[in-house]
Order: sequence, then structure tokens, then C-alpha cells
Amino acid sequence: PQRRWKQAFEDFRLFILHDRLFLGSRRLLLSICLTVESASTNDDDNAEISSPLLCKADVSTLREIPILFKSTDRLRLFHDGIAFELDSFGGAKNMQYFQIVGKNSGIDHGNNKTLMEFFPSGPREVYDLGTQLAQKIAINELTKQTLEVAKTIGEWKNASTFDTEMIPEPVNPLSRELDQKLKKWFFRDRGSACCITIEKKYYEDFFLSSPVPESVQFGMAHAKTYGKKPSSQGPRFSYASRLYAFSSSEPYELIARSALF
Repeated sequence: PQRRWKQAFEDFRLFILHDRLFLGSRRLLLSICLTVESASTNDDDNAEISSPLLCKADVSTLREIPILFKSTDRLRLFHDGIAFELDSFGGAKNMQYFQIVGKNSGIDHGNNKTLMEFFPSGPREVYDLGTQLAQKIAINELTKQTLEVAKTIGEWKNASTFDTEMIPEPVNPLSRELDQKLKKWFFRDRGSACCITIEKKYYEDFFLSSPVPESVQFGMAHAKTYGKKPSSQGPRFSYASRLYAFSSSEPYELIARSALF
């Protein structure tokens, strides 16, 4: 019989966690950084700046990652040795990592806890991965040595899990009608991009009840359906996106979400 080949795709995402830039994939969370050589000869233009994107260690101790497509030779990409191999999730993807900084609902979250959003909704799944990532970063900064791959971020089955079914209802009849029709096509939301922290002063006017959270997390999700649209190439996946916001406090429930677009 003729063999059918299936193209496998990897969904990479970038996250800023604990003042570091991370590249996430199906099974790896990899710390990366950049160096940018200024084209200016003016010392003021070359003043040192602080950014999660820039390498903090001596690049001679780091592993350079070749950049295949670039418009300048002044940009270089490195891996600083911090890597985590994700265990026990098989072929799962679309994981989104975030951290809660400061106080929310009277709880001081500090700056060392990492959380992972597995599904934005339908139902929503969030895993508390603890402090291992922050601890590994601290060791790296102290010793200036690269680290081997650490298995794992946490034992998934033992991690604190927040499962919530609550989904904000559409606010008007037209939205409700559209939502009901799209539910027949699109099912569970999947992660696309996360998260931006939005402070209370930017949204408190929209809350009809109290208490109003000190901050919310803002992200983007997508949903897909198969074979619902005509195609000259046979059945195909169709995708739609939505924006959503969730609480910065446990259990990180959805507060609002847009219609699919």
C-alpha cells in the first residue's frame, strides 16, 4: 500500500518568566537570550540597558544558536543552559506559562512561583508548578555555570491543579445567539499567547460588583473545527481566535472573554 506522510508542526511560544526569556515547545522550556551590537560609536547610545531579552552572563560561557534568517550580523542568539523537559504530558501542546507578581486579594505571591495554563476554558486548567524554575535561575546566576536539563518542572500528577468550569455569559442577545451557533462548530479553547498583566485602574469602571481584583491577566486563545468549511482540497481545519482575561488570584478563573473572530 502507498505510504501517507503526515507533516508534524511544532508550536513555539515565547514567555518572560522571572526576568528571563523562555522558548516553549511541546516538551521543552528553554531559556534564551540575545546580544545586540550597537552600530553607533556614541558612548551614550551604547549605555548598558536591562532587559529580559538580553544575556546576563559572559557569552563565552553560553551556547550560541545559529540564526538562519536575519537582516543584520549585530544580533546573536544564545542558550544559557537553563532547560526543563516536560514530563507526563505526551503529545500535549499549547501550554502557556505565567507568573503572578506582588499582592492580589491580600496574598503576597512574591516573584518565584511559575504557573502553567493548559486549557484557557472548556473547562479551564491551570497547574501550579511551584518554585523550581526560579530556583534553577538563581543557581545559574550565582554560579555562572550552565545547567543540565532538569527533569522535570514538577511531577504533574502531584502539582496543584485549578480546574474551573465557569465561563462568562454573553452580555447581549446578539452575542448569545452567535455564541450558541459557534458552539456547534468550535469546542474547547486552546492557548495562543499569554500573559499581559493589566492593573486595576484600567478596568475597574467595567466591574458591576465588588471586590474588584487588583490586577488581571490578559491573553489570546484559539479554537478549531474540522471539515465545516468547503475546500477544494478536501476537509480542512478552520481556526478562530478570542481574547480573554482571568483573575490573578487562585483559582485563576475567567473574568471576561470576547466572541470568536
